[in-house]
Parts: sequence; C-alpha cells; structure tokens
Amino acid sequence: MKKRSERVWISLLVIFFAILLLLTLFSNTIQTAMLPKVVTSQAAAKSLSYTLQSSGTVTPKAVQFIRSSISGGIAKITVKEQQTVKKGDILLTFDDEQRKLLERQLREGELQYDKQQLQGELLQEQYVTAVKEADTDAIAQAKRDIKLHKLDLELAELKLDTLREDMRTSRQLVSEKAGIVAELLVEEGEQVTNGQSVLHLIDPIEGYEITFVLDKPLADRLQLGQQLKVTIQEEQGKQQKAAGQISDIKRIDARSSSSSSNETVASTKEEEELPDKVELAEVTLQLSSKEVQPSWIGAEAQLVDTLPVEEQGVVLQQSFVKWDSKGSYVLVVREKKSSLGNTYIADKVYVTIAAEVGDEVMITRGLTADDKVIIEASEPIEAGNRVRIY
Repeated sequence: MKKRSERVWISLLVIFFAILLLLTLFSNTIQTAMLPKVVTSQAAAKSLSYTLQSSGTVTPKAVQFIRSSISGGIAKITVKEQQTVKKGDILLTFDDEQRKLLERQLREGELQYDKQQLQGELLQEQYVTAVKEADTDAIAQAKRDIKLHKLDLELAELKLDTLREDMRTSRQLVSEKAGIVAELLVEEGEQVTNGQSVLHLIDPIEGYEITFVLDKPLADRLQLGQQLKVTIQEEQGKQQKAAGQISDIKRIDARSSSSSSNETVASTKEEEELPDKVELAEVTLQLSSKEVQPSWIGAEAQLVDTLPVEEQGVVLQQSFVKWDSKGSYVLVVREKKSSLGNTYIADKVYVTIAAEVGDEVMITRGLTADDKVIIEASEPIEAGNRVRIY
C-alpha cells in the first residue's frame, strides 16, 4: 500500500513538472510572438569599383596660326580641314591681280635702284674733284653724301629682295612645316590682307589631350600617369576606343549643384535657395599622337571606366547604415542560446566606412560577413531589445 502511494506521488510530481514546463514554454512562445519582427541581411565580402563617367573634347596641345604673306584675293584653297600636309605643300593660291601689282612695284624698285647707282657715280666724281682742288669742306661733304647714298642703296636692295620674295609667293602660300589643317578661316574669292590668319595648323608632334570634369573626392583617388579608357564619338555615329594617361589634375571652382559633375548647372534669379556645394576637379588625359586620327580632332570623347576601391572589407547597402553623434552604426541581431530556447537581441555596432559607391558602402571595421544586419523592423527598436527574426 505504501509503495503504491509513493508511485502515485511520483507520477503526480512528474505530471506537475511536465505541466510547468509546458506552461513555461507556452509563456515563452507567447512572449516571443509579441516581440518586434525584424528582417535581416548579411554584408557581402566583395570588392567595389567607382564608375568614372564624364565627357570632353579632343583638342590639340599646339595650334599655329598660318598668316597670309601678301594682300590679295584667294583664287583657290588647295587643302581641307583634317587634311595632313607636309612642309612645302601648297595651302592656297592667289589671283593674278596681286601678281601684276607686285610686278609693277618690282619694276619701279629696280628703276629706282639703277637711278641710285648712277647717283652714286655722280657723288664719286664730285669727291674726286674736291680732292683735286684740295677743298676740305667739299671733301667732307662728299664723304657724307657717299655714306648716305650707300645707306639708301642698301635700303633699296632690301626692298627689292622683299618684292622678289613676294613675287615668289604671290601665287601660292606654302606650309613651312608639317601638320594637320584644323580649321579654314577664309573662303575662295575672299580678299585678305598681309598678316591675316587664313587657317589653323596643328602640330601633331606635341600631341592631343582631353579634359574631363569629375567630383573632386573621386579625382583625388586618381594619380598622374594613370591610364583611363575613353570612347571617341566620330561623325556619322562611329565610335573609336582609345586610352590616355592622366597628365594633370586640378581643382576648379563650381557653382552649387545637386546634379552630376558633367552636367551644366543653370541658376536663375527666381531661385531662392542654392543646393549643397559640389567640389569638382579637372582631369586632363594625354593621348598618343600616333593613335589619334585627324577625324578625332574636335570630336566628343566619353570617359567610361572603373576605378577599384583599394580598401577591403564587407559591402552593405547604404540605406541600412544609420548615424548618431558618435558616428555610423548598424543594428545587428545577436543570438543567445539557453536550455529553454534561443533568444535574439538587437545590438548597436559602430562601423568605419571607407568608401561610398552608388547605394553601397565599403565597411572596413565593426562588421563581418557573418553578422545579421537588421534592415527592417515591425516597430522602432533599440540596442538591447529582444526581437524575433521574420
């Protein structure tokens, strides 16, 4: 009878503890069900790259102004824009009116020169006569006259040389060096004056360059001598790939802008507030003269390249990062294991952001790829709150 009573008591105790355990588990289940629901995501261990995107124009570094050597009308232009010329090539020819005028001026100059030579003979005779008569005053005067005559004769010779050179070039204007015709400034039939610019000639040896505008923080990550890829937009929609080396990086003043760095910002008097100021920089690429084609000159160039982020870490969506007075942080879920079941607690983790690329950030400290970052919650939560993962 006594043993039977003991078995009953033992059974009752077992049932009691079982019911107590069930009630505890049920209570925990109810409490867990009442906790805020969160959605988590894990940072990715990968690399990031900046996108370099801007536009510029292919321009020569050295352009020479070719000027007319005479005044007259242009009969024919023998070159065209983007044409390569050699030293001695004919650039344009003049009409015959200028040549006829030069011929008349040359003939007049030759007659004047002959006249001055005869005048020199007369002065020489006067000097001889003064010497014979021992007239010191006449001798001194004759010497001065002969010296002045020699100067006049030298000036006449220089004038004749100039006229003869003008005669030689009166029909043609030739190139004094090799180059590429960048722009014609005159037309056939047009009257030009001596010294007037008629065309621009590019010196290809000096090379070509393209200047792009980028955000200064991005330009600061570039280095002189670094190579970047560009696309040249030729006429009729043709595209050519090229590469250039960075030859210069300099900061420029910019208006306030919320747009991208390669967009022009227009401000009006009606604007009441200016957006945040954007720091910009000019990046100049040097192109190889051997690679550049004449059709590229003045063409638009598109810079579309990538720049890897040097820092290594984990990558997270920028929208998941929050800020307070201490810096940047994320909320993560920490798992706490127990015999009655695992619990999840929100934890505040401060992080170091090394780079921002688009809507992603590179985190180098404070977060690992194993951490579960809270990206969405059913209600506001703080560090230390219990949560349940949805």
